[in-house]
Amino acid sequence: LDSIPVAMRWLSDVSFIRFAFQGVAVNEFAGATNFEGPPLQPGAPLLDGDQWLDQLKFQGVHLPAIALKLVLEMGAFHVFAITVLFWRRPAFVTVKETQLADLAA
Repeated sequence: LDSIPVAMRWLSDVSFIRFAFQGVAVNEFAGATNFEGPPLQPGAPLLDGDQWLDQLKFQGVHLPAIALKLVLEMGAFHVFAITVLFWRRPAFVTVKETQLADLAA
């Protein structure tokens, strides 16, 4: 986070990719102890799921909270998109009554 300019740090708080990754990581690793195989580095212990989440700094992250954040973010983006579409809608020329009478004759 230190390499991101100060004016743009707030973008990490509205990133749907961040919340989606957190949700997948917590879903897969929370409480998991069934890892098999050699450790990544010789002599290093084989970590369990909660230790992996601690390394990712995802301690205290819960799936319902992540799901709520994703739904709220999706709703906010949809409201923003509808607002933009409403304000940028095309303007059509209206037909006056005299023009309609001339067309009928």
